[in-house]
Order: sequence, then structure tokens, then C-alpha cells
Amino acid sequence: MNYNIVNEIKLIYTRTGNSEKIITTSRDAVKVFRQHFDSDEMDYRESFFALYLNQANKVLGIKKSQNAELLPQWLM
Repeated sequence: MNYNIVNEIKLIYTRTGNSEKIITTSRDAVKVFRQHFDSDEMDYRESFFALYLNQANKVLGIKKSQNAELLPQWLM
């Protein structure tokens, strides 16, 4: 056997999708967040999202962190 042969692995990571979006106002952030909300659950489920930006305010990603059920007052 010849153990002097070394295989090469090349990894490439590119950002696509949201990376072209720039957040300059709160309205821009709302547009990005609304793309990830489930409008059917918006009335009864509370969700927490984190929006990740680079130093040029370009969107790097969005992460849904938590879900919580909103309970009626009479159940509390």
C-alpha cells in the first residue's frame, strides 16, 4: 500500500437569500420578520425571533428561539 497519497477536501460556504437585504429602518426589519411568521398562529402564539446582521446591516440570518402559548385571562 502507498500511504504517501493525501486526498484534498475543499469546503465552500456562501450566503444566499437574505444576505442581499439591508435593514435601514424598522419597516425593513418588519418585512424580514413577517416572511418567517406563520400568520395563522400570530393571534394565539407568542414567538421570539433573533435577527442577525453584519456591521453593514445586511441580514445574515434569522432564528426562531422560543414559542409560547397565549392563555386567556380566565385560565390564569
